[in-house]
Amino acid sequence: MMTALSGGFILIALAFFVLRTDLSYPENVVQQDWPFLNGDLENTRNVSAAAGVTSDSVSRLEVFWTAPMVGGVKLATPVSDGEALYIATGASRLYRINRLTGTVKWEISIPETAGVPGASVRSSVAVVDGKVVFGLRNKPIVVALDANSGALLWKTLIDNHRFAQVAQSPIVADGRVFISLTGVAEEAMPAMTPDYKCCDFRGSTVALDVNDGTLLWKTYVLPEGFAGASIWSGAGAYDSNRRTLYITTGNAYLAPVEVQECINENKGDEMAQAACHPPGVWYDSIVAFDADTGDIKWGHRGSHNDFFTAGCLGFSGAPVRACGQGPDHDFGTAPMVWSAGGREFVGAGQKSGVFWALDPESGAVIWTGQSGSSGPLGGMEFGTATDGIRVYFADSNAKFPSYMPQAVGLSSGESIAYGSIGAFDAATGVRLWQVADPAGARLMGTSAGCDSLAGTGENCTGPFIKAPVTVAGDVVFACSIEPEGHMYGFNAATGDLLWSFRSGSSCETGPAILDGAIYWASGQNLYAFAVPGFGVESKLVRSDRAMPIEITGETVMAGVYTYDQAQRGRKVYMKSCAAGCHLESLGGS
Repeated sequence: MMTALSGGFILIALAFFVLRTDLSYPENVVQQDWPFLNGDLENTRNVSAAAGVTSDSVSRLEVFWTAPMVGGVKLATPVSDGEALYIATGASRLYRINRLTGTVKWEISIPETAGVPGASVRSSVAVVDGKVVFGLRNKPIVVALDANSGALLWKTLIDNHRFAQVAQSPIVADGRVFISLTGVAEEAMPAMTPDYKCCDFRGSTVALDVNDGTLLWKTYVLPEGFAGASIWSGAGAYDSNRRTLYITTGNAYLAPVEVQECINENKGDEMAQAACHPPGVWYDSIVAFDADTGDIKWGHRGSHNDFFTAGCLGFSGAPVRACGQGPDHDFGTAPMVWSAGGREFVGAGQKSGVFWALDPESGAVIWTGQSGSSGPLGGMEFGTATDGIRVYFADSNAKFPSYMPQAVGLSSGESIAYGSIGAFDAATGVRLWQVADPAGARLMGTSAGCDSLAGTGENCTGPFIKAPVTVAGDVVFACSIEPEGHMYGFNAATGDLLWSFRSGSSCETGPAILDGAIYWASGQNLYAFAVPGFGVESKLVRSDRAMPIEITGETVMAGVYTYDQAQRGRKVYMKSCAAGCHLESLGGS
């Protein structure tokens, strides 16, 4: 049901809760927008500069307003058409917010507006040409609303599989909505229902007419007889010159018996295992589609024996079933398109910790870079960024093995035992710098003895990175999932920490940056940051819980828990959340 928040008591009450000052900008600042999850069609999460935000001034970032988000925000970067922000919350609400004041222009119930009980949105919506477009997390349905009113324009069912969902954010180009499907719920079934006969979902990508939702094409990334290859990574990337759509895929669930036998017979021989696959098998892959027809131009598979379901992990006390025991090396990051050193690239990071930079025309490997350790929740998962100089990444390292990046700037023997942020040379793949999550050192050991999700006995304390990085000029922004949800600004060239802000809740999102303002959600709040004195002419109002912290290098404990408390929390998490989170937020697939 539409809730109009344009006047009267409701608006007065809302204004009481929104802490704001007016944001105004000089006329010479070019108006920008941020219409998609990753800002542009190339998924670069890059703005050349944000008014006043530089490595010299970022330490002076201040909160201009804070808007409450009912139900909290997990993975959604706010998107903007230049006038308003659009963001969905965990309470199945979708908001249109005045980006200058933080006041709500409209709010809708997603289930009521879409006519789909229990409907919600996993990540970011897209806003293009007066339409807000998104897929539903509980059904394979794509929805378009009028951006000005929130009214339903169209909705389209794009799959009939009982477990099909939409986890990916859409992009819109040349009159087409591009979006993909995940069968992540089926991957969970072997863990939750031991006698479930797994599996028959196949990942696919579709193109819809943005005006009326008509299905233009649909292409599967696996042939019949295979299952899996859910597509949950961020959003597709679009190369307008080649009219090519790039997507990344997750692990397979199962293969035909003869294929699996061939793979098992060739253990240790990656080339022989690759030859076991028939044509058109694109799990753990970067895939290029003809945007007009949906034909697959090429694919590059990063793994050749990744047959895996949540049943392999023994979630919820279920016995570990016979399964492919693959490494679960999905591509969790969205592909990016960029130019560097006189050539063009398309690339993405994998949960293996490998970043693949490919030729966009042929799919040939140009360079690879290693971000750190691999695993079901390790490696690169939730988004990279590039300015054409460097490729910036976050490595979750969720199982927290200690490793040595051997990067420029690290002393001999120095290691990282938790999540990290780093940069590769965009043209060559040389790792230029890598730094640990600044919250890591103070949190390691607070629940010593906690086993890893896979039950290997590894210590699972400490923070990891579960949000995409973003670059603005010479500053890289990232945040931590640790309980206080620190947001960071790093020097893009060196990795030096320049700014930190304690959001008060685990941060799982990246910011949208336009016209000098940084819009960033964490937990129950959406924040607007800016540097005063660069066209932001107003009195600043802050809340006590939204204060920047001074970077002193001192250890500040975010909370210490006993071993028993940690184990009780782990049991609740495993019973109620782990399988679903692995499937849709901790790693997806």
